[in-house]
Amino acid sequence: MHKNATAAIIATLLALGGVSVAFESSAAPRQISNTTTTTKTYAVGSSESSAIYAWIRDKSPEYGPIGTALEISVTSTEVSSGMMVPFAPGGGPPTPLPSSGNPGQTITIISTLPNGGFESWTYAWTGRNSSSGSWDLIAYEYKKGNLNIQ
Repeated sequence: MHKNATAAIIATLLALGGVSVAFESSAAPRQISNTTTTTKTYAVGSSESSAIYAWIRDKSPEYGPIGTALEISVTSTEVSSGMMVPFAPGGGPPTPLPSSGNPGQTITIISTLPNGGFESWTYAWTGRNSSSGSWDLIAYEYKKGNLNIQ
């Protein structure tokens, strides 16, 4: 019924002298953003874990890995606007870890230690685009474990 009433009003206005009707959108365009987070875990001693440790030593030599880990997990988070191509199913952060990134992208590496402790490093891509910038260490944490290992 609402459609018919609108059509009747428009027809009447046009019949009365060709009144021009304009519709204005009051809503401002909205920015759409996507956040993609992927995590992958690697066994210690694998070629991937060796590449991850080398990447850490390269990006922040003063915060190199302290202990021998049980496993290493890598989480990559990227916020983007518009279209984005996600990692392939079953994929994850690439290894070796990337030499460049996108503005706002972060990578967190957690090394789980046998005694229940852990080390973690969080890096952010600080650059205006993917071709100029660097991975900067923005957080480091070490927690000593409390398990008695014999």
